[in-house]
Amino acid sequence: MVDKIDLKILHFLSENCRVSLNKISGRLKVSKSTVNYRIKKLEDEGIIKGYSTVINYEASGKINGRLLLKLVNLQDDYLEKIINILKGIKKIIWIASTQGKGDIILTILCDSVKEFNESINEINQKIGKYIINQEVSLASKIYECAPNVIVEGKFIPAVASEYPSEEKTLDELDEKILKELSKNAKISVLELAEKCSCTTKTVISRIGQLEKTGIILRYKAIINTSKFGYDTYHIFWTFNNHDFQKTNTFKEYILNMDETSYLTEALSSSNLECEFLVKNQRELYKLINTLKNREKVRDVVRNSEHLLVYKIHQHY
Repeated sequence: MVDKIDLKILHFLSENCRVSLNKISGRLKVSKSTVNYRIKKLEDEGIIKGYSTVINYEASGKINGRLLLKLVNLQDDYLEKIINILKGIKKIIWIASTQGKGDIILTILCDSVKEFNESINEINQKIGKYIINQEVSLASKIYECAPNVIVEGKFIPAVASEYPSEEKTLDELDEKILKELSKNAKISVLELAEKCSCTTKTVISRIGQLEKTGIILRYKAIINTSKFGYDTYHIFWTFNNHDFQKTNTFKEYILNMDETSYLTEALSSSNLECEFLVKNQRELYKLINTLKNREKVRDVVRNSEHLLVYKIHQHY
């Protein structure tokens, strides 16, 4: 059973999972061995599913796109085959099964619009006969939020990935380091140096530079929110008007809600996409209606659609 100390540990690991055990134990006023034991227990119980790095890919000029697929009615074994085919497509970095306006949502990360189109074409070539409809969106700015609705402690603000005025160039070593950190944000400097065939001094220097230039935004624990009874819903917002002040206020409302796990400004059929952690659909509707009826943004939303993200097949 998770107690208040566990939730505080999750707070620290959501804010920076590379933080030392000594620092956590000092803040919580418990022994280092207690912190280590509790983290191991949270991992063993599947509450912590892993550790990831929030990377500002946009800062290096990469294209971050999402594809929502509506499929023909298929048996579970066929769906599994489709998921496995998608996992084999190199540029796809995240895949989830959904219920609502689509059946599968995925993220494609490419170096150019040309590569993005090639990835879409590859998807259509391999599973096109099963697709009824597809919606494409290209992210211009992504806000990654912590699971504030679960963790115990001060509100953790979002970090933003966006295209800068001047692109930052990544070399092969930078790419290798980011790849390993995205798979395991708690990997040691020594192990990282071995995997990247360089010295620990070089790794420390490169990571420091990637943090300083805003490529690395945060190191976080991947928390299994379903263990706390939360469902994940993806919301698509379409606006009545494009009054910057009002739409920006609406966005700020979302970013300051405990239930928000991410928000995306995108070029798509909707103006804004976000993800909420809620206990049930009734709670979701209540949240949506509350947002729509906030005094300063009451006439902003023309329409909202949602889908339930019920299984993630591939993480970043």
